Amino acid sequence: MSILSIRLERGQAIGKAQGEASILTDLIVKKIEQGIMPKQISEILEIDLATVEKIYNIAKEYGPNYNVAKISEIYRKTISI
Repeated sequence: MSILSIRLERGQAIGKAQGEASILTDLIVKKIEQGIMPKQISEILEIDLATVEKIYNIAKEYGPNYNVAKISEIYRKTISI
C-alpha cells in the first residue's frame, strides 16, 4: 500500500469521525434546547452517558444561543479527532 493510499484512508477516517461528532453534537444540543437532561438524552439517543455529559458540559458554556459548530470543534479536540 502506498503512502498516498494510507494518507487518503486516514483522511477519510478523520473526516468521517468529524462528521459523526458534528451530527452527534447537533442532536444533543437540540435535546438540551428542549430542556432534556443528560441521562434522558443518553436514553433517548441510545448513546453512552459519558459522551452525552461531555457534550452537555461543553454546550452549557455556550447557551442559550448554542453555537453547534464551536461546541463540536471543542468536543472533537477532547476526543482527539
